[in-house]
Amino acid sequence: MNAVADKYQVWQPRPDLPLLDFVSLIDDREGFRVITTPSHTPYEVTSLITFQFRRAFAYRNIDEAKRLRTLNALSEQGILHASSLYTVEPSSWLEWFFAENFEMPNLVHYAIYTSDDMIDVIAWPEEVTVTIVENAPNKTDAGNGSNGICRVSDASRSPSPDPRR
Repeated sequence: MNAVADKYQVWQPRPDLPLLDFVSLIDDREGFRVITTPSHTPYEVTSLITFQFRRAFAYRNIDEAKRLRTLNALSEQGILHASSLYTVEPSSWLEWFFAENFEMPNLVHYAIYTSDDMIDVIAWPEEVTVTIVENAPNKTDAGNGSNGICRVSDASRSPSPDPRR
């Protein structure tokens, strides 16, 4: 397999999307969802922007400090802070995916790059929806009967005292 130079293009699934901050990832029976909020908003009532992939064949989330080569490529292409949303074509990750499996027509490498997280998704384009929920609950609310989302970072799990777990 020859080395592929990734080429990023700004992706605009809606014309009104701002730069984004990461809130959470959800992978369940309803599909794979990336939940974001407009960047630089206070931790109060705001809007949540959800990218739903009915079927994500692969995804990864890497801290932006560990993706310096990617950040450099975006900078060299003059689109580093132009958007939080990109498609990648050609894509070295998509080439790797095809080498591991078999080529599937029309798959797209989506890139959702926020201030702290760089999320890549391989999916079919017709299976992506974007929804915006205005006046969403406080994104740091840890309960109190709300539907808020709380993100815990740098958490580690200690070993279970039960050796069977």
